[in-house]
Amino acid sequence: MNIEEALACLGSTRVIWIDDHFNDTPSLLGDMLADNIEITQKCGFEELGEAITQFKYNEEAGRSAIIHVLAGLSKERQSEIREVYFRQEDNAEPAAERELSGSEVTNACDLLKIASEDRWPFDGYEKKLQALCEIGDAEISYMVDLKDSRGEANDKRGLDVIKLLYNSGSKGTAFILTHEASPDTESQTEINLRQTLEGAVPDMPLCVVSKERLTTQNGGEHDVEEALRVAIKRAGLKRSVHEVLNHARQTVSRSFDDAMQSLLQVPPEQLDKYAVERAYKEGVSEMHVIERALTAHISQQIRVLFGTDEHVLKSTQRLRTLRGIPLKNLPDTDHRNLTAFRDAEVWETEALINSGFAQIACGDVFEFDKTEQKTRDAGPKRFVLLAQPCDIGLRSNGKREIQTAVLAPLKAKQDLAKPDNEKEYTLPFMLDDKKWVCDLRDATPVKLNILDLASFRADGIVRFDKVQQKPPGLVPGHDLIFADRTSLFGQIVGLCEADKADPDRPLGPYRNELQLTFASPNAFKLIENGGYQGSDGTGEKARDARITWYLKRCGRIRMPFASAILDRYVGVVNRQAFDVDYMDNPPRKIEPQVEKAAAAPAV
Repeated sequence: MNIEEALACLGSTRVIWIDDHFNDTPSLLGDMLADNIEITQKCGFEELGEAITQFKYNEEAGRSAIIHVLAGLSKERQSEIREVYFRQEDNAEPAAERELSGSEVTNACDLLKIASEDRWPFDGYEKKLQALCEIGDAEISYMVDLKDSRGEANDKRGLDVIKLLYNSGSKGTAFILTHEASPDTESQTEINLRQTLEGAVPDMPLCVVSKERLTTQNGGEHDVEEALRVAIKRAGLKRSVHEVLNHARQTVSRSFDDAMQSLLQVPPEQLDKYAVERAYKEGVSEMHVIERALTAHISQQIRVLFGTDEHVLKSTQRLRTLRGIPLKNLPDTDHRNLTAFRDAEVWETEALINSGFAQIACGDVFEFDKTEQKTRDAGPKRFVLLAQPCDIGLRSNGKREIQTAVLAPLKAKQDLAKPDNEKEYTLPFMLDDKKWVCDLRDATPVKLNILDLASFRADGIVRFDKVQQKPPGLVPGHDLIFADRTSLFGQIVGLCEADKADPDRPLGPYRNELQLTFASPNAFKLIENGGYQGSDGTGEKARDARITWYLKRCGRIRMPFASAILDRYVGVVNRQAFDVDYMDNPPRKIEPQVEKAAAAPAV
């Protein structure tokens, strides 16, 4: 794919370049030399010697003298002076900030098929841009130098061009050309510039092109052509996503209004029967049904948009066509924003589920409670709760279909290339920027009536404190079971406090009630049974006497990812295999009887 084809994919038939390199009139060139008189003096231009001397005593008269001298020179000499000036300016900048030479600019202009009348200096660009935006500039791409060399006040003059494009309703594609970014830091520079423009240009796509891409010092024309194709693809990706998001934003707003009006038209009697009563039956908050209705309607409208809208389909086709341009030097890790989107799809945070006193569910992840001495120094351990969702759900009558579920340990995967064995399952997503393996061979039954304690606390700890009160806001099922789940543990705390000599002794008769898991391999030995801890700490860190299982609910793996782990576990426990494979050892060799007889001595 050549550059012209790549621009066609972008929707551009014309490129305009705005740069101080095009200060090709005596007036513009003279202003640039006068605005940076220190650099001009170092250039040693013989023709300008007297004018520069005059500038020291009268700046305005010196400026006029410089312009007058330039006007009397040939175009070739003016171009030479401009080139020498830019080279001298490079010497005053860090090595990485070398300005493009005139030949490099001309080479890039020729590759982009930029007509001479579309090579603009900064001076006078405002009226020309506004005129283009008025008649429509959707098929125009703008290559804008970030910095105007005429003094420090113009250090970010390219951003003024971007602001004008936005305020004029431009539909074109904007490139910012700068030596402040390398090919590896273009994305970060885009972020920085967007932050600089925040408020003035809230949502205009912006693509940064490093001037290093256009240099020919270490390569030839082919390298620059490839670099321009990459820049065009990057811009195409940004523009396509930007267009789709703009349409999606309008769809989300409109679909929310539709859903709100539809829900408000439901008679209160039916709302009570089909929302509130249904929520009670499922053991969830009354608002959960409203949430499901809203998200279902909005999600459906977004899917319709992505599948049928002509603008979205056009953006999709652009992305598909640009696949023909490969991008190199890709980062090894996901961008933090992509990671955040992935986490939102996969992971419910502890703040959300614990502060809302959500009931325990398939996919809940627990970790050691590091506030207790017993587990403070233990290595990081996580466990995932597995059960059929319909069975583990707590109903409004305080009952559920099962009393035990399965708790399986999670461990960080060290060797990402190593395949799973039959009793391990690598989770198909990342958590905390790590890959995790569910060790199904060490999974153990776990009592749900003890894990329910995590649902009574905003910190999600599987624990009962001596003076713990029922929190407001519990769903009906939790409200009913609170006393049943906590009364015995309150008695045990009282017995342990009474026996100051040996507070562990009262725990003995209640071992069955305190047992959380039914097996204690290494992964579970610290949490198999609940333990008594006396009051400790002072001030804000003071804690009452308590029974704790040293676990804290730290999040939840959302569906369908949690069900995938459950499916793998069910497949493993149902796997049929022989205990002993009698074919493992080769059969014993039996020598022929005839040979033995022949070898026997005669009697």
